[in-house]
Amino acid sequence: MVREDGSERSLADLQKLYGKPNNITVRTKTLKPVAKPVGFERRLVDSSPDQLRKDGKALMNEVGEINIEKLKSLLSEYKVSASAVNKLGGSKKALKDFDKARDAYLNYKALFRKNLEKLKNKMLETSLSQSQIDQFVKNTKITTWNAAQKTQIRGYLGEYIRMFNGNGFIAAPNGVPPITKIGKAQRASNSYWKGQMSTSGGNTVSKSTTFHEITHSVEVMNPKLNNYMNEWKFKKGFTDKTKIQEVINNKKAYAGSGASDLAKKKPVYKLKDITNVNYDAREEAFVDKYLDPYMGKIYDADKFVKNFGIQGSPEASEVLTMTVQQFADIDNMQKVLVEHPDLFELIVGMSRAKGL
Repeated sequence: MVREDGSERSLADLQKLYGKPNNITVRTKTLKPVAKPVGFERRLVDSSPDQLRKDGKALMNEVGEINIEKLKSLLSEYKVSASAVNKLGGSKKALKDFDKARDAYLNYKALFRKNLEKLKNKMLETSLSQSQIDQFVKNTKITTWNAAQKTQIRGYLGEYIRMFNGNGFIAAPNGVPPITKIGKAQRASNSYWKGQMSTSGGNTVSKSTTFHEITHSVEVMNPKLNNYMNEWKFKKGFTDKTKIQEVINNKKAYAGSGASDLAKKKPVYKLKDITNVNYDAREEAFVDKYLDPYMGKIYDADKFVKNFGIQGSPEASEVLTMTVQQFADIDNMQKVLVEHPDLFELIVGMSRAKGL
């Protein structure tokens, strides 16, 4: 072989340099597998909690790096390095380790926040058309609030309807009607059997409270989801008096017994004793290190709703409501992932469950 510079190379020379032709292999870069997009395959009312969690995990994988354990680990290393600087009086090694740990934590925190935003945007993808979303909002009568506040509420409804594909605003097979009326109250509430709810706030209506109250209807529209939340709450409730004392505000409070068969198996306390909030004396809850103590609240089964054509006797909970309300703000979503990653996955999965 004659090269461009006029020098010659024999086949023997080339084999010495590159080996025999049949031994030469071509290296190709192995591509990372691309996550399959999570579709809208089933209705929420037909979905099991396990399937919702599975879909939630898949959507999180589709987005990318959302590893809360890694974030917590990097934060721990950052704190340890800061402590070492204080103890060692600012030695060069300690300062170098601190800078490295700080940068690693802050860089990953920024990536984590960015990916949470991507996830929220993914959750806002919907199986509904814009005209369907607009119609659901239009079908919901908003009373008492002024014009500007009504506009705020309509914006919240549009986001919730988009995120959860109309669920809450579509009649359920078990007879729970869609939400068609929203009023104003100092303490918001939901009368799902009537398709009515209220929300609260001042000049700015509370978005998280609005999300919370809608979710009461969404939960009872799927009996499997409703049962799952009550069982989740019960299983986490403490029986150990020492653990209970660590959590409750009033250390002298006495345990009571819940009204339902489920609640009777574990001690319950008045919410106003668990917290420093002046709840009604009749409001009781299991005790645990929930994201919010209100998540432990227990309710009687709603046997009366059969008079409104609703099947079964739903037993309301504050588990799904208190966690979904955090999804009203990206910065609050992380709280759910830190404290209750299983519920985080489930809620993300709900965004891929159809309403129609």
